[in-house]
Amino acid sequence: MLVAAVLCCAAASVSCKKDSEDSLADKLMGRWMVEAANGNPIPTDEKLVVNFASPTQAYLSALYSADPAFREVKMQKQVNDVVFDGNSVSLTHRYTQQTVMKTTFQIYTVSRIYTVNKVAFDADQALDLTLKEEEIHTVQKSVRYVKVDKDESQSIIGTWQGRCTSDGSAYDDGEEHRWQYLPDGSFVYYVKDGDNWVPGENTVSEYFVDGVLLCTRWESGELEFQEAWEVSINGSQMNWRALRQREDGSTFTVTFEMNRVL
Repeated sequence: MLVAAVLCCAAASVSCKKDSEDSLADKLMGRWMVEAANGNPIPTDEKLVVNFASPTQAYLSALYSADPAFREVKMQKQVNDVVFDGNSVSLTHRYTQQTVMKTTFQIYTVSRIYTVNKVAFDADQALDLTLKEEEIHTVQKSVRYVKVDKDESQSIIGTWQGRCTSDGSAYDDGEEHRWQYLPDGSFVYYVKDGDNWVPGENTVSEYFVDGVLLCTRWESGELEFQEAWEVSINGSQMNWRALRQREDGSTFTVTFEMNRVL
């Protein structure tokens, strides 16, 4: 699953009319985050953000690539070439001369929800994945994206302390936690030692925020961990929310509340 686009229906319209390519491009400018696929909510760790910067270029961010062949590729603001053709839009990223990822969306509806600034759209997604110009896979999905107008990438910088507020989950240990987010894309996780907070033993701690999607990666010993959260920051308070998926396919929601301490 990669990116998305829009057709033409306005919010309160009863009928649709065909838009020009320029109009379709105008509708897509800005940042979008995937919300659902085939009617099912997307677990937060699998979410991605697409920022249409111009009619010819878009930037994609995600915790990791959705395809195992690209798991090692850093997915922060990955540059994609954009081509509009009628009511479809294609995004292409070239990893190497031999390896190209191309995603084409056929747009058929657009509707405005919640407020005039919240835009959702559905797309028939056809994914053409070329690995070393040998294998081609096609995936058809109906995907839904929501317009994201906030960008918390600067607001998160600083030190925050709080705890899990969703009772009964694996994250609910009843303890306070502390994170420090630095401008260079690294973070420090602190643990309590008596009355003092001291840095944990993570050997690597990286993060980035695109819009409201916080993506983190850290290593402890020989193990690597990755996690994504949707964040909302209001002054000195930050809230995290994530939809997690169990091994049996069932889902549960985790929330954290924290306050800025530095």
